[in-house]
This record gives sequence, C-alpha cells and structure tokens, in this order.
Amino acid sequence: MKNWILGGMVALAAAALLPSSGHAATIEFNELGKPSGTLLDGQSFPTLGITFANDETYLANDTRFTANGSSDSWGILTRTNAADNVFSLSFDSTHHAASVTFDWVTLWSVDFYATAFDENGGSKVFQLHGLSPSMNFGTNSLVADAGEKFTKVTFHDGAGFVGIGKLSYTTGNEGSVAAAVPTPAAIWGGLGLMGMLAVSAGIRARRR
Repeated sequence: MKNWILGGMVALAAAALLPSSGHAATIEFNELGKPSGTLLDGQSFPTLGITFANDETYLANDTRFTANGSSDSWGILTRTNAADNVFSLSFDSTHHAASVTFDWVTLWSVDFYATAFDENGGSKVFQLHGLSPSMNFGTNSLVADAGEKFTKVTFHDGAGFVGIGKLSYTTGNEGSVAAAVPTPAAIWGGLGLMGMLAVSAGIRARRR
C-alpha cells in the first residue's frame, strides 16, 4: 500500500511539472527582455527555442503590433524599407516546428511573404500581393507536410516595412518543449494533490 501511495505521489509531482501535450508554444517578443531597437542578429533564446540569423532583425515596441487584437505591442521587423529585405528566425534542434502561426503587419508595402523551410530542404510559402500601400495586418499559418518539421522561417515584403508580432509554433512533441515551462500554480497544485493523498492514506491506515 505504501509503495502504491509513493508511486502515485511521484506521478502527480511529475504531472505537475510537465506542460500539457499538444500545447503550442507562443512567443510574445517582450519576452526577449531587450530594449526596443535592439539588433537581434546572432542571438539565441533557448527557453523560447529560437535563434536569429545575421540579417539585421530588430526588436521594436510599436502599437501597430496590436492591430490583430494582441495586447503585446512588441515585435520584430526589417531594418530598412528596401524591397525584399529578408529577416528570419530559426528553431532550435529540439523545437523544430510542425506548424507556425504569426501576426504580421506591413507598412507602405503591397506585398508580404513568409517562407518556412523544413529539415529536408522543402519549403512552404504564404504570400499576399496587391495590399494597400498604407498599413496592412493579419494572422496566418504555415503547416509542414506529414513527417516534416520546419527549421527556419523567413519574412520579407516589397518596398516598405514588414513586422512580426506574436508567433506561435507546435513541434508535435510538446511534452519536452523547453518553452512550455511549469507555472508556480501548476507546481503547487501538484503538491497539494500529493498532500491530500498522503492525509487520506494516513486516515485509512488509522482506521484499520
């Protein structure tokens, strides 16, 4: 009986520390903890599972990133308004993505492109043309083929600016995704259940 109780307590503790299976990791770029205007080139953020390439990607705090209804006004964007100014981020090896969803904003650009590259050299492209030359925004996704995962996603536009606000991704193995860390509430909730089990077992033992 004691072994069963101990096993149950250990299992509950483990359950409290694990993120829920199939839960997408969501990145709000204020999580980078850097000031607006920071050049992100070459920087890695292991807890978020992403790394920035050396293509002049900047962090910005701008209310236009809330156009899709997000409360987070932080995002990443291109450096200049030159046409086809590509910027990108890569997923760490344990965070290769089965799908990617992104909030995007364009300013003065009539085009928007997002391209995700998979582990075997394939790619998926989302593109829009004929946009208003003022400001545009939307939320869209790219999904890898069955058995494939994305390692990198790039964004660019026509002559103008493009920015990416909130970004979410799934890996298909969310149970080990570092970005999905346990919250204090989850930990204390698990410990509370363990305590209830222990008290209940003690009462039953005294009644015998």
